Parts: sequence; structure tokens; C-alpha cells
Amino acid sequence: MNRESMLRVVRFLIAGSLATAVSATVLHVCVSVFEMWYVLGSVFGFFAGFFVSFTLQKFWTFRDKRRSSVMAKQALMYLSLIMLNLLSNTALVFVGVEFGKLPPVVAQIFASLILAVQNFFVYTFVIFRGVERPGVREEKASNPV
Repeated sequence: MNRESMLRVVRFLIAGSLATAVSATVLHVCVSVFEMWYVLGSVFGFFAGFFVSFTLQKFWTFRDKRRSSVMAKQALMYLSLIMLNLLSNTALVFVGVEFGKLPPVVAQIFASLILAVQNFFVYTFVIFRGVERPGVREEKASNPV
């Protein structure tokens, strides 16, 4: 793994940690302050984390500055992944609380960590794959004329 790849992993972890902190904080506020059901609070926390995550992952982690039509496609793919993650996240939090007897915030953090590993690979190889990265040789398809 080259230096840039290692730095990308570090940026991913920092961005994910910040998104997780936002998600957990929103969940805590929803449950503790607004006395919301923890599953609904988890949904609100998840979407708050989504906003932080997409912004940081796109522009900072993967250094993808493209803002044209590719950004709309990326946002749609990202949202699709996040919707799938929402179902997975909610199920993981429910299982953690109901069967694992974990506090909701702890279950949320574990769920976020599990999904983060999967997301790194999807971001790298699917959503942000067209980004030119220093030290990474990408195969370009030749255009036979």
C-alpha cells in the first residue's frame, strides 16, 4: 500500500468517525432530550451522519472535486447505498439493543463500524472510482478508430 492509499484510509477513518459522532449525538439528543423511540432516533441520526459522511468522503477522503453530472450520479449511488445501509443499520441497532442488551448509542456505534468497512470498498471501487489518484495507475480503455 503506497503512502497516498494509507492517507486515504486515515482520512476515511477520520471522516467516518466524525459522521459516527454526529449520528450518535443526534440519536442521543432524540432519545434523551425529545424522548423519541430509539429506532426513530437512530433513523434521524443516520441521516445526519449521511450528510456529514458524503460531504467529507467525496471532497476530502477521495479528493473528488467533480461537480458536474457525475456528482448527481455519485449522490444517487451514495443515497442508494445509504438506503440499504439504513435498513442494515436499523436492524443492527435493534438486534444490539433487544438481543445484545447494549445501550442504543453503543449499538449505533457498532452498527456504524460494521457498515464503514463495507462502505470503504464500495466508495473506492464503485462510487468514486473515476478519481485520478497520485501513485495509482488506472487502465484507460483505448478507443480503436
